[in-house]
Amino acid sequence: MEADSPNSNIVERLCNRCAEYDWTYIISGYKAQDSGLEEDIKCGKSLSWGTTGVMGGSYYRRRRYPGVFWKRDPHPNPTLKETFIFPLLSLGEMSSTASTCNVCSFVLASASTPTSDQAKTVFWRSEWPKDSDDCLGCYVNIGSTIQSDIRITLLENSLAPSQDKFRYGRMVKTDRIDFQTIRDWWSSCRQYHGQGCSRTQPHADLPPLSAEVRAAFRVIDVKAKTVIPASPDSDYVALSYVWGKPKPGRTFRQAFLDPLPADLSQAQSLTLNMEEIPRTIRDAIDVVEKLGEHYLWVDALCIFQDDVGQKMQMIGIMNRIYRRAILTVIAAGGDNSGSGLGGLRPGSRDFKQVVGTICGQRIVKLSTGVGTLLNASCWASRAWTYQEEHFSKFKLVFIGDRVFYQCPSAVGWSEDVTEYVHADRKPRIKSNIDYASHWPFDAVSNYITHVEQYTTRQLSFPDDILNAFTGITQEYSQAHHTEFCWGLPKRDFTSALLWRDNWHGLRVSKPHLLKRDEPGLQRRRPSSDTAPKWPSWSWAGWEGHVHFPFLSAPGYAPVDVNWDWESTKSQVAHEALLNDDGVLTFTAELAELEPHSMDVDHGALRTDDGSVWTHGRNTFVLLASFSRPMRYVEGAENVESRTCVVMMLQPSEKGWFHRKGLMICEDVQWTAAKPKTQFVHLA
Repeated sequence: MEADSPNSNIVERLCNRCAEYDWTYIISGYKAQDSGLEEDIKCGKSLSWGTTGVMGGSYYRRRRYPGVFWKRDPHPNPTLKETFIFPLLSLGEMSSTASTCNVCSFVLASASTPTSDQAKTVFWRSEWPKDSDDCLGCYVNIGSTIQSDIRITLLENSLAPSQDKFRYGRMVKTDRIDFQTIRDWWSSCRQYHGQGCSRTQPHADLPPLSAEVRAAFRVIDVKAKTVIPASPDSDYVALSYVWGKPKPGRTFRQAFLDPLPADLSQAQSLTLNMEEIPRTIRDAIDVVEKLGEHYLWVDALCIFQDDVGQKMQMIGIMNRIYRRAILTVIAAGGDNSGSGLGGLRPGSRDFKQVVGTICGQRIVKLSTGVGTLLNASCWASRAWTYQEEHFSKFKLVFIGDRVFYQCPSAVGWSEDVTEYVHADRKPRIKSNIDYASHWPFDAVSNYITHVEQYTTRQLSFPDDILNAFTGITQEYSQAHHTEFCWGLPKRDFTSALLWRDNWHGLRVSKPHLLKRDEPGLQRRRPSSDTAPKWPSWSWAGWEGHVHFPFLSAPGYAPVDVNWDWESTKSQVAHEALLNDDGVLTFTAELAELEPHSMDVDHGALRTDDGSVWTHGRNTFVLLASFSRPMRYVEGAENVESRTCVVMMLQPSEKGWFHRKGLMICEDVQWTAAKPKTQFVHLA
């Protein structure tokens, strides 16, 4: 979409406000000479800007180049040299000037805001990178100097042939994805990204596989169109996608794979049944073939879904499957396996770009980044995809009708941004995962981060709550030499018990995932008589988002509880040492407390299911404590105040207790209750 006249580079069209600024300098900022602070006149913020959402710091007016910009030395963002920020007109005023101003026309064509924003002032922000090889970043902020609504950059074809074109805008095919772009990403990553993106890195930290598991591993041969046995150490591409919601009463095979034959190992077995294969899998086969790779791993076809034993074997090595994949194709553009990979076929998309010309420089609005799109996708809301994304090192992300590439050296390469790399160019963006050491030193904090993120996800089959988390627990087990008990690491078991409902947090971050209109978790019930009975003390025994608010409190210290790990076998695969009823036996301090003893400032009277405890005495067990600011009382001995973290227990008919909630009270209240050490059976 052209937002200006084709001849606007000959006769510059600017409204009175935009004409105040030197746009050649603003758009081509990376060429500008450094100018010291003595060349600038300090000024205050304009009263017309208002006070809401205006970036702080010192403002200066540049003598040689009119405009207002913000500068700090050193700049708070270490990758930037300085930042220009200056006001334009409001969106409503731009409606009147767009026909005579290239800048206003471009902003209006780029903005998609509600009518309520028409009166808000538009701010233009230009960021000059310290690295002269990188491009200038321009942003349009509506009603705020902080929050960016539109990202803009120069088009690559507006630069001289001798100029480096790293991270500039480019025009893309409107009707389909250009697969040559994907091949270029794939080739550049392999050729230029160095050791961080090496495909030959050793996996010594992975435990050896049994002969039985190795024999059960299978892949799709995309050339022969058949499913074959293969070595787990071979080169293959993996697929991460969403199955969709099954119809009640139907098995996985009945819901997603009928009428495919159970045995797909015969020659051309996939070709003969291609129309019966979900479209997302068919498209992934096509992508792998176009990339020149040979094998594709897809759970639906490479695991015998009717063989429970083999299925559990493959679930137990999910971390290995996705870590060993040379590429993971992420199908994030739909809510089921029939959605396909958008933009692959001619005419399958209508991609529009907003292009403008200011002072002879061609600029383009960049499309929404991959992170924003993924956060809003159905794929990112599913539990199984959590560990698939975490362990995948190289990702080709299809979402909507667009495609992105992610690796340890590229957070999100996009079709409309150039990524021309050279042998002497170092990777510019570090990976968000350290593959040399997957877990930071503070192991328990890393564990709770996983649990907090994972419990925002949803499952089609609730009994899979721990199966879909197995890769995470196995990685943790190998790194820290500990076993897991119903999703909790035995090494930090007391701390792992201190989870709480985070309904309010989810309402702010991902309100579309809320299952309840009010705070509270819902007990997870077994789907059948043979399914595990989920213990009340594990976060896996509840449906809803949890967090661990007390582990980061100052002076946090778990109580030294004597856990009894000498129980009998576990019901759940990969879980350790628990009896058949999910009952823990341990020794700890117990006391009777009343509501007035609790700290109501921390929501202490709300139980796990959202109900409020208002009267009566209840049994509590002490699990941890943390510090409170010291209070000075004249004439008294001033000591540090401690707050106790206690679990509310509900007695059952068998003499066991069930967890009712997590609350806190002052240490003096706990001492006054005269706690006694005794055996506890917690179910």
